[in-house]
Amino acid sequence: MLSISEHYEKSTLSLAIGKRSFINTCYFGQFIGITGHDLDHANLSFIFELDNKKRVSIPAYCSRLNFEYHYPDGQKSYLNPLLHCIMIIP
Repeated sequence: MLSISEHYEKSTLSLAIGKRSFINTCYFGQFIGITGHDLDHANLSFIFELDNKKRVSIPAYCSRLNFEYHYPDGQKSYLNPLLHCIMIIP
């Protein structure tokens, strides 16, 4: 089980599309895909569909937060902290 941010960093988002996602043990929704472009941090978002068929867009980067995540291998990530909490079930 990987977080959506790990899928993004490892370029494996295509494997996560259509999969269920969880925050802790609570079902969050189905990962639909991304909008925007990798080079445009202001418009890159991750899209999820909830049980009630509503879609949620989570921005990949949040300029209001000064957040740096360190993976166990030492790699750093500056993605929105929420994306590190959303786990994808294979």
